[in-house]
Amino acid sequence: MTSMDSVVASITSELEVKQKSRDRALVDSRQIVRHAATCIRALHRGEFDKANESLQQGRAMVAATRAELAEHP
Repeated sequence: MTSMDSVVASITSELEVKQKSRDRALVDSRQIVRHAATCIRALHRGEFDKANESLQQGRAMVAATRAELAEHP
């Protein structure tokens, strides 16, 4: 493998890792929106425990997603 080939392979590998991270973030963001929607609906129904549970799950997912994406600015 030439020097150029190894550089290209290294860059390709790094970009694949970044893309996988972004793909997971997209999936996670959809789930975060679902948690927010569940929280809002529960609040409207007066189900405050369920609303709080959904809110906490959403917050945890946001924190995890931010941590993962911090590695790939």
